[in-house]
Amino acid sequence: MNPVLRKNVLLLLLCLLVTCADLVWQLPETDVFLTFRLPRVLAAVCAGICLSLCGLVLQSLFRNPLAGPFLIGITPGASFATGLLLLVFPHGLGGGLLQEIGLAGAGMAGGMLVLLLQLRLSRGMNGLFALLLTGVMLSYLLGAGVEIMETFAGAEQVRSFVMWGQGNFDRVQLQQLWIFGLFSAAGLVAVFMLRYQLDAWLPGEHYARNAGVNTGTLRITTIWLTGMLAGVTTALCGPVGFVGLVAPHLARLQTKSNRHGTLLFPVMLWGILLCALADLLAHHLFGKFTLNVNAVCAILGAPVVLWTLWKTRLSD
Repeated sequence: MNPVLRKNVLLLLLCLLVTCADLVWQLPETDVFLTFRLPRVLAAVCAGICLSLCGLVLQSLFRNPLAGPFLIGITPGASFATGLLLLVFPHGLGGGLLQEIGLAGAGMAGGMLVLLLQLRLSRGMNGLFALLLTGVMLSYLLGAGVEIMETFAGAEQVRSFVMWGQGNFDRVQLQQLWIFGLFSAAGLVAVFMLRYQLDAWLPGEHYARNAGVNTGTLRITTIWLTGMLAGVTTALCGPVGFVGLVAPHLARLQTKSNRHGTLLFPVMLWGILLCALADLLAHHLFGKFTLNVNAVCAILGAPVVLWTLWKTRLSD
């Protein structure tokens, strides 16, 4: 068997093992399983797909290994927009489909606006750390905006903000999964169709243009794509960091390749594995105590980011 294929099969089996363990660990009653456990685990799978694909496209777009939906500011932008919607419409948008579309739309709009701002700022900056610095500053600015909104919110709204801002998959309901799954599948198909254009983009915009790529269209398409993937995930699950940053690095380490066609499947699997493992540890590591999934993702992903920074420092 081809070594790359063998590694992908082993990774797939590991994903299935962790996901099944998350599903059947201390198996609850049937009603509880269908209402809470199953939607939570499936939401972790969808989030892993969306965030990992988003990170892969962003790192290619900026040609920067530190680019990710959280550190670049897309996730905080989506959080700010979703929080603003919850503040303006404390009782929702009438419930049902309109409510879900409104939350997803707000998240996508906030993420896209921040990404547009990052693209504008990155034109006058060079180096790996410039993007990280502007992303951190934007995250602080948007986080301050959320805190100001919490000051003017009522008690119930503050509680909703705090619970939503922790980043967990528990809030995703069974009827919301079709929206989440649809976005995940659309993102996967879109990245697959863009794989050759993204390959041509890696050596530089001038090379991509000479290769026949419409760079303006590609840039706009990737903005819509990454804003959609990160925005809908943040709107439904809250801010979940490090998955989009770490999954592409682990896939490149596994495949020893930068080709998007080769990376696509392992990137998706690493994203699923990280989210499913974080959910498993968050809910079952300390018994009755439930941890913040975002915090568990940080513990799992921070060492990979530190390793990337250390490797970059050695290569300079």
